[in-house]
Amino acid sequence: MKIKFKSNAFLIAVSAVILGLIAGAVLMASIGSNPFEGFYYLFRGGLMNVERIGNTIATAITLMLVGLSV
Repeated sequence: MKIKFKSNAFLIAVSAVILGLIAGAVLMASIGSNPFEGFYYLFRGGLMNVERIGNTIATAITLMLVGLSV
């Protein structure tokens, strides 16, 4: 029973990420931008070197903690 719950939780998490990416792509396409180029620069900007990865993690942790407090 627990294994099924874990696989469902994983499936829900992956589905949420995919739906978020699709929603972002639709928004970018609706304003006339290339979604692939937008996602490329989004991930490249946050993961370009060690310093930027650290900044990305620090910002993400802050946002997660604020989300948990609400």
